[in-house]
Amino acid sequence: MALQWCFFYSKNTLSTQKETLDTKIESLISDASYKADDVITSLENKLSELKIKNKKLQKS
Repeated sequence: MALQWCFFYSKNTLSTQKETLDTKIESLISDASYKADDVITSLENKLSELKIKNKKLQKS
């Protein structure tokens, strides 16, 4: 009986750890996606600023 309980506990613990790991992985992917979007937005804004400066310089 003790061996069966130990096996069940071990299996249950591994299942919980896997769920926790899966949750952490999903969170990391989500965070990376948001950060990538932030970087892209910043680069697009900077590109827009540089295009405006370039137009001004070409008119001079």
